[in-house]
Order: sequence, then C-alpha cells, then structure tokens
Amino acid sequence: MELYERLKFRKNPFSTFSAEQERKFLDEVFIYPNNYNSLRSDIIENRSRFIIGARGIGKTALVYKLKIELEEKNVFAVLIDDFEGIPIKNNKKHFLKLMLSESIKLFCATLSKNPSLIQNLDKNDKEKLSFIIVIYFCIYFDYFSICCHSCIICKLSCKRYIEKLLTTLSFCC
Repeated sequence: MELYERLKFRKNPFSTFSAEQERKFLDEVFIYPNNYNSLRSDIIENRSRFIIGARGIGKTALVYKLKIELEEKNVFAVLIDDFEGIPIKNNKKHFLKLMLSESIKLFCATLSKNPSLIQNLDKNDKEKLSFIIVIYFCIYFDYFSICCHSCIICKLSCKRYIEKLLTTLSFCC
C-alpha cells in the first residue's frame, strides 16, 4: 500500500507539480494557514493583501481556495491568472482591459446562470447593465474578428448568448 493510500488520499497528492494541476483534489490536500480567516475577511471588506512565499509553499492553492469559498458566500470573485499578451512596460491600459474583460465575462456568466438576480434591478439599472454588456461584447467582437477569422460559428453563438442576456434584462437593442 502506497503512503498516500495509508493517509486516506484517493490520488497521490505529490504527483503534480503546481497548484494549477492540483485543483481537482484541492479540498483533500489544503491546509488552512493561521491567518486564513483574517485574509478572507480582508478580501470581503475590499482590503488588499499580498501573498508572498517561496515556490511550492501554497500561494496559488490559497488563492484558489479563497475564490471557491468567496463564491459560495455569493461574493463576486474574479481570478486572473493568465497575463499572456500583457507587455512588460506601458501596460496600464492592457491590465485595465484584462480586468474589465474578465470581470464582465464572469458577471455575464453569473447572470445567465442566475436570472433571478436581474429581477431586483430597476429599469435604469437594467439599461446601464445592457449598455455595459453591449459595449464590452462589441469591443470583444472587433478584437475577435481581427484575431480569428475562422470563428463565425463561435461569433454567432456568442451573439445568441448576448441576445439571451439582453432579453433577460428586458431591454431591446
């Protein structure tokens, strides 16, 4: 019998080399640090924190665990872990676009899964939300058509997705 089996793990937790690969069994191997509750409440209260540590100490696992728990408490948590295409210098606009893009995508996905959230909005808020969604996706489609000429099917399914969201918002274009 292997050590990990004697420790009651289903899979060998040491068979992967990064937290990105360990996400499937994070709950089994995660050990809460002493300051976890403080860190979680700081994030909920919009206080910034830096997570610093040596490679392999669990920084990424901690971030994934926090995101999962925050989402379970209906806290809107956006995790950006792919910075490919962001230049090293003069990158403020690129970071802003990435943050807005990821936030709006997650927000739209959340709304499409939970249309009841929209019912609490008044007409003015629905119009503002529709405007943000339309503007974002227009920018996204312009970028998308430049980058990927062969994705007409994907573009059409995204268009239907946007129309569904806007219909849910009860706002006609």
